[in-house]
Amino acid sequence: MKGPKGSRPTAPANHVAGFTLIEVLVAVAFIGITMVVFEILASSMRMNRDSRVALTVNQAVNSYLETVYADWQSAMQYRNGNLSQPPELPRHTWNLSVATVNVQTGTTSGTVTFSQGSEPGTYNGDVPLKRVTLRYTSDSGGAYVGSVEVARP
Repeated sequence: MKGPKGSRPTAPANHVAGFTLIEVLVAVAFIGITMVVFEILASSMRMNRDSRVALTVNQAVNSYLETVYADWQSAMQYRNGNLSQPPELPRHTWNLSVATVNVQTGTTSGTVTFSQGSEPGTYNGDVPLKRVTLRYTSDSGGAYVGSVEVARP
């Protein structure tokens, strides 16, 4: 049907305007696929963030324990048992413990614990073996633990 000159043609009286079933199904499928892709991307970003945090904390634990190990290679430092403060990390608190290890049984005794907010002191003693354990706990409850055993030089 033709309308007045210069106007758009009008639909026949028996034709109803709207989307066909195929068009609606294609639109729903496109929206669903788009949502799945965005969820995969968001999940990947969360995993990357969590991996970065875990790597940072593990590097801090290993670096600190390597420093303690290197410092205690001197007989005097080992006997004095001086400890420095572990690095503070965002959204994590640290807990440091030092224990005497029984060489025959592997059991520990005489554990001394230092927490974030207190200055680590000394763990005196000329015992054959000491175990230093550093634990970082995140605000969300996850924990990262590392330890090193140092024998009397």
